[in-house]
Amino acid sequence: MNISRCLAFSSVLLLAACGDSVPEATDEQLVSLLGEHDEAYGQPLPPRILSNTEDCVRLLAGLEDEIVQDIPDEYLGRIKADCRTDLRDRLQDSELNPMGIELSHFENRELGERVSELAQPSRDAAQQARNEAREAKQKADAEVREAEQQAKIDEAQEKIATLQSSLDDRLEEFAQLCAEFMESRQSAFDQDITVPSHLRWTTPSVCKNNFTQRVSSQIENVSERLATLEPGSGMFGPSIPYFGMADAEYLDAQKEDLESKVQEVNQLLSE
Repeated sequence: MNISRCLAFSSVLLLAACGDSVPEATDEQLVSLLGEHDEAYGQPLPPRILSNTEDCVRLLAGLEDEIVQDIPDEYLGRIKADCRTDLRDRLQDSELNPMGIELSHFENRELGERVSELAQPSRDAAQQARNEAREAKQKADAEVREAEQQAKIDEAQEKIATLQSSLDDRLEEFAQLCAEFMESRQSAFDQDITVPSHLRWTTPSVCKNNFTQRVSSQIENVSERLATLEPGSGMFGPSIPYFGMADAEYLDAQKEDLESKVQEVNQLLSE
């Protein structure tokens, strides 16, 4: 072979080598191109190169030739075809592949080794980000639960404080209604008016001597227990104590019942 032919042949080899060279790409670009883009707990995760993708790149780059040498060519060909299909889909995405990497470039051993070196760190980074996102979500959820629990405590404390401030007026109303009920019922007895059994034999609980003491004691007990409650970050917050008699709705219902009884007795007297 003469010198001119040697130079011409060398030029062809050089051009071919230049044509097959892998475009420049940063580590981030390669991971973005070959990685899975996931979310966790509402937060985007850094892309991660799956083991399957890493295996495909290594296979096409010839890095696994010793391992796959005993696999039948037909079966190995199908595996490589599946790998190329997955890679082709990624390469056709211009946003992921602004570098212009082509399918043939994955036959480059250096590119295969580089991708393989990036794969595990990308998975580790994605897992760390997932863990951090989970912890952040758990912290946020705990803060929400704590705020909700504090709101329940505040509501209960306000409820008992409101009742406490109105208790004297309520007790005075009960005293007046009880006096009217007892007097009206006695007048009916004195006039030999038939009084229904639910009015004759039963004295309303709010008219009994220990009613005031029982209500006051219950309010005090509930107030003391509420004062010790603190919100927590757990799933179950502090238990709001049972209000029982220390409840405005309960007392309102008792008042309505007593007013109804007074009206019923007075109706008997007016007939």
